[in-house]
Amino acid sequence: LTEDPGLSLYLHIPFCRARCSFCGCHSVVPSGGDTVERYVGALVEEMKLASLRVSPRRPVVQLALGGGTPNFLTEDQTDQLLCAVERAWAVSPGAERSVEIDPRTATPGKLDVFLRHGFNRFSLGVQDFDPGVLSAVRRGQDLMQVEEVVAHLRSRGCSAINFDLIYGLPGQDLTIAAATARQVVRLGPSRVALYS
Repeated sequence: LTEDPGLSLYLHIPFCRARCSFCGCHSVVPSGGDTVERYVGALVEEMKLASLRVSPRRPVVQLALGGGTPNFLTEDQTDQLLCAVERAWAVSPGAERSVEIDPRTATPGKLDVFLRHGFNRFSLGVQDFDPGVLSAVRRGQDLMQVEEVVAHLRSRGCSAINFDLIYGLPGQDLTIAAATARQVVRLGPSRVALYS
């Protein structure tokens, strides 16, 4: 018998407060009602069903939340979802637990829910630091929002912070790209993902 390599789980949270013009992900801008609450409930039920087929004794070595915007959920919804994962499967103490974060909707409370559940890798959707470029792609975000998220995570002992950046956006040129690169170097993420 070979040793069980463990499970890698991915939970897709498709919700966003607005759709950025560059987005190629499956995402939804909810128009009110209980759509988000029903989705979280359906994910919890799906995990219960999956755990009947996939042994809950198998160790989870990777847990990832992507989107959309995982931190679109309320603190209570996030806690409910992560508690359900932990009830359904045995998440290894050393598992990589990663989440995609939109700095515009990140609050200390929301970040702390992930940290309490052992999340140890945070991927921030930065894209660019130029206000004109961000406005052109319908992403009203400023440098301070990113700085605050990074400072909060580091103050809680998290050092695995990724920046997602995009090149080829409307209005970008070499001067803007260089200015963004300088800000990235100044903030010192542990990893950069650069997309076209």
